[in-house]
Amino acid sequence: MLKNFYRFWMARNMIRLSSLMFSVYFMWEIVEKFHSILDVSLIPTFSLLGYFLVIFPEGYVLDKVNRTLILFFSNFLVLMSYFVLFMIYNLQVIYFVDLLSSIFSLMSSDAFFAYVKDAVEPSLLTNAISKVTMGRAISEIFGGILGGVFAGYFPGYFIYAILTFSLLGTILSIPQYDTRVRSSKYGYKDVIRVIKPVSLFLILLTAFNGLFVSIDALGSGFFYYYLHSTAIYYTIFILGFSLGSLIGGIIASKIGKSLENPTMIVVLLILVSLSFFWITIFQDPMIEPFFTASMGVEVSLADIPLSALLIRVIPNEILGKFNSLTNILTTGASPLMAVVFGTLSTFLKVTNIFIITGFVMLILSILSYSLFKKALLLKEEDVKKTLDN
Repeated sequence: MLKNFYRFWMARNMIRLSSLMFSVYFMWEIVEKFHSILDVSLIPTFSLLGYFLVIFPEGYVLDKVNRTLILFFSNFLVLMSYFVLFMIYNLQVIYFVDLLSSIFSLMSSDAFFAYVKDAVEPSLLTNAISKVTMGRAISEIFGGILGGVFAGYFPGYFIYAILTFSLLGTILSIPQYDTRVRSSKYGYKDVIRVIKPVSLFLILLTAFNGLFVSIDALGSGFFYYYLHSTAIYYTIFILGFSLGSLIGGIIASKIGKSLENPTMIVVLLILVSLSFFWITIFQDPMIEPFFTASMGVEVSLADIPLSALLIRVIPNEILGKFNSLTNILTTGASPLMAVVFGTLSTFLKVTNIFIITGFVMLILSILSYSLFKKALLLKEEDVKKTLDN
């Protein structure tokens, strides 16, 4: 792989680190100061809601403009978003900064994801996605630790720290000169024709993402109200998932294509669903992180072959637009479900919500085998035939 791949990989992870710092810090500060799980649930809601305002034009730009240039400007705008906290600091401004920084952070992620297809040979994509997963996990671990430490001990220095990391991400993402002339004769109507054959598969991923956001939306309230714990234990709970993702990425880099098996993916998702039950049964702040770590390993091992598949089979001419549309489908449920989970917490115990989530995910996992089997058989030639017919 090219050295530029690792430079942009580091830049993307610096921005990811700052995003996790922001989320962990403010999700704890809000529940501590305002005593409202619903207010906390708005952090992941705004984190994704604003993204949908720019997702369609972003898809066109990614298919026509140097992707490393988009990466650089997205990272720079994340940095500018955090500067707003210097001027005004209240709950409404926190949500506003969350909205802005998340838009540009997710654009940065999309640009890097599309850049991977430019930089990496098809035969090396699974290994590259493993490294992407490992980098994401490492940035989440350090971002989560720093967010928790600043929330618990050094709140006065938080803004300076988050600006420093986002500045590093911007500097590292200085764009690579690209001599290729990008053009695409395909529009969103053509991409929709490609999506139709795998629409049920994408709807399934949407459901999983929507259910999984319960950890983000309810985690801080679960630790604060039910376990009577501190910010540090909550941070370790969140970090457990990232640590598991790192372990999963390392495993995936060793075993590679053997993960491209529908039975393996279904088993991994069943194990994820069972972890929701363990969280509610063993209500101990020192034990809970082991369950989120287990989730992280299982989710990353299931996600890596599916992500590599999408990059491998989708032609470069529509990759940006395809990402835009599929991100609406696969992540669109998350902001809505964050509010749903926050609202449900006013009527139901958080533990009961986790149990319901586990049951629904278990049923979906069992029913998903045929969809995963069909998706894993796709080839780029099949997609091109669909586009040209």
